[in-house]
Amino acid sequence: MISKIVRSAARNHFLKTYWFQLSMLLITAVSLYDTYLIYYFESEIVSMEENPLGCWLLKVGDGQIGIFIRTK
Repeated sequence: MISKIVRSAARNHFLKTYWFQLSMLLITAVSLYDTYLIYYFESEIVSMEENPLGCWLLKVGDGQIGIFIRTK
């Protein structure tokens, strides 16, 4: 019973200490995956993008994804 409480306290301390770093790591991983998908589907992104700002960036860049990725 006591060991369970100690483990729980250690886990809570770890999360309280490193929650920001863990959340930034997750956000970075999702952003990198999103950028990979944009690069992989470059030919279809112009027709698939629904965000008006994203469509405008693609239009400004003549369908090239460079400005789109740098802005994201």
